[in-house]
Amino acid sequence: MSRDMIVQEADTWFGFRRTAEIDGRLRRSRVFLPDNAAGEEWFAPRRYGVQPYVSLHCGHHVPNIGSFSYSYSANLDWGMTIGRYCSIAAGVAVLGPEHPTRWAVTSDMAYAPNDFVTAARRDGGVTVESPCGFDAARTMPVIGNDVWIGNDVRLKRGVTIGDGAIIGACSLVTKDVPPYAIVGGVPARLIRYRFDERMIERFMALRWWNYFEPKFRDFGYDKPERFLDVFENAVAAERIRPWHVEGPTLYDLVMV
Repeated sequence: MSRDMIVQEADTWFGFRRTAEIDGRLRRSRVFLPDNAAGEEWFAPRRYGVQPYVSLHCGHHVPNIGSFSYSYSANLDWGMTIGRYCSIAAGVAVLGPEHPTRWAVTSDMAYAPNDFVTAARRDGGVTVESPCGFDAARTMPVIGNDVWIGNDVRLKRGVTIGDGAIIGACSLVTKDVPPYAIVGGVPARLIRYRFDERMIERFMALRWWNYFEPKFRDFGYDKPERFLDVFENAVAAERIRPWHVEGPTLYDLVMV
């Protein structure tokens, strides 16, 4: 039965049809997809090791998403990487494939001829294949940990969003965003950093997102310095240890 749920399959990704049984397996692994979606086709990375405590409220793709992260965006791509403890609002999307800006032409006829270009070349008696090579798709964005992305943000392919960063609503992100930076606008520009340089260094050294939330819920979320002090002391005293997740892949869960 589970093999029948696989609707498409490739080396790096696969598509599956959601059923009550598969949704039940995901919920037991603490992965929560939208309700009332039986029969829908979803897509995911072939080797995505399931991270518990993840919620995708809409869409049809499961990205490489870390624990305690959620998304209200329907257009996240399965090829994206999203860290732990991220908050993604509605309407976030990745820009489409790029075109060359320093060539004689911007048209994709130069590197990826479509149906009418192919027809024209056949009619003209020339070679159909592309005369040039261009990586139009590039890599999908990489989003760090504890990142908040506001409504209707657009991300250029290949960008990296640093840990702790905040992206203002309706922004167009065309460049990498440093850790703990707040950016916004079209194109997105630095507004300020969330903390001073020393505090950011402490957060980056601590990497609190590598720990299980119930173990530090009382460390003082609303008091950053106290949070760091208590967390650093707990780590030094080995009262709290990094939380490693070694679960099955999503493909394995579907195939059980």
